[in-house]
Amino acid sequence: MSSSNEEQKFLYLFDFGDEWEFSVTVVKITEGREGTHACIRQSKGKSPDQYAWE
Repeated sequence: MSSSNEEQKFLYLFDFGDEWEFSVTVVKITEGREGTHACIRQSKGKSPDQYAWE
C-alpha cells in the first residue's frame, strides 16, 4: 500500500523547554494488524533522556 505521504520530511520538536529537534523522513507507510505503526530505520547520535533524573 503506497501513500502520498511517503518521502515527506518534517521537523519534530520534542520537549518545548529543552527544544530537542529531530529531522524525520517518512520512508514507507503500511497497515499492520493493529493499524499504522512507526519504526525507526536510522538514527544518529545518542537519544536524549526525557527527564534529567532518569
